[in-house]
Amino acid sequence: SPGLKYENFYSEVKEDKKVHFIKGKVAEVKEGSSPGSVVLVAEDTIGGGRVEQ
Repeated sequence: SPGLKYENFYSEVKEDKKVHFIKGKVAEVKEGSSPGSVVLVAEDTIGGGRVEQ
């Protein structure tokens, strides 16, 4: 079933130390310093403040 694939993907990604989950909404997407990279700015609805990754 499709739901199982998403659950397996989520389980794998949450173990990755380079991935940070927050509950929030995207405030801005901008070009990063290296070619082809992006920087995501989000408003953290639980912890408060802005997160830039």
